[in-house]
Amino acid sequence: YGLVFLTGHWYLVAHDADQQALRQFRVSRISKPKYNAARKQPDYVIPATFDLEAHAASRQAWELGDEEAISVVVAFRGESGQVLQGMQLGEAMEHPLQRHFRVRRRDPFLRWVLTFGGDASIVSPDEWRGSWRALLQETLAAQRAASTSEHAVEVA
Repeated sequence: YGLVFLTGHWYLVAHDADQQALRQFRVSRISKPKYNAARKQPDYVIPATFDLEAHAASRQAWELGDEEAISVVVAFRGESGQVLQGMQLGEAMEHPLQRHFRVRRRDPFLRWVLTFGGDASIVSPDEWRGSWRALLQETLAAQRAASTSEHAVEVA
């Protein structure tokens, strides 16, 4: 249906006949494409209701891919613009400061949660909460190491 540039990569948006679903195929991963030189018209029809621009705008890095979507709950705190914007990306839940996300790619999602600087945290699933905490500790350790090396250079 079209090509879109998302999260630093080109994706082919197309109907997958095997899956009977609209999917995004990362162009750099497509091998042995076939061109139907015998036909002068497309082998498919783009639905009149499909809007490539709207489709591309609605995708976050963690929503792309073929993996099965995992249900992830995030708790937010504060009322900063970033928090309010982040909350809009998730689905509302019974608790007013928690949001539900459907996530296909773990790493981009965990890194996104880290950008809230403590104003967002993974509630569930437990395994993801553990991964988020581990990433947080790794990030803090890297920042401490960088800060220590900068201070050592300034003193020298």
